[in-house]
Amino acid sequence: MEDKEKVTTEPAESEDMEGNNVINVKSDRGFECVLDEDSLMDVELFDDLVALENGDVTKMTKICNKLLGEEQRKQFYDFIRNDKGKVLFTTLAAELKSIFNNARGQAKN
Repeated sequence: MEDKEKVTTEPAESEDMEGNNVINVKSDRGFECVLDEDSLMDVELFDDLVALENGDVTKMTKICNKLLGEEQRKQFYDFIRNDKGKVLFTTLAAELKSIFNNARGQAKN
């Protein structure tokens, strides 16, 4: 596996077409996404993260959908898909952690 340069993101906040505050985030491996600031503060997302931390890996897809939305989730899966066409859980978990870490501190709430 080749070494990927760690990317840090400058706080890049704006509004989407519906007027929601959004944050532009880039993962350590280079996946770029736009997160709804309210989604980062959603207690149901937090509940799913706690369940995942407690071993309920079935929450991973729900977390991806809540955080990224359906369209970005598909792009995310394609981005992390391996050369055999598989989306590995370990890669998914590492990239999600990267997205959360890089988004940390950018949310105003």
